[in-house]
Amino acid sequence: RGLAEGGFYWVCFGCGALCGPLLAGLLAEKLGFHYALLWVFVIKTIGVLLPLFSTGMPALIVSSMIVGALAPGISAVLSGRIAELVG
Repeated sequence: RGLAEGGFYWVCFGCGALCGPLLAGLLAEKLGFHYALLWVFVIKTIGVLLPLFSTGMPALIVSSMIVGALAPGISAVLSGRIAELVG
């Protein structure tokens, strides 16, 4: 794969990173921070492992978007969980 395709996946990562904290926050609002943190880690694990099962373009796009979204998303949910614990 060339440099242009690698750059495309970085753009997908960045697009995911733009909406990640918002989506993670919505998940935390629905489930609570404790369960949202668990699900965020499970979803990110799936995103990281996805290229092991398929290296096609759709799978790599989904993986890039998931990992990109949850890089800052985990920080948002973890901050909320810590605030719950500390008070």
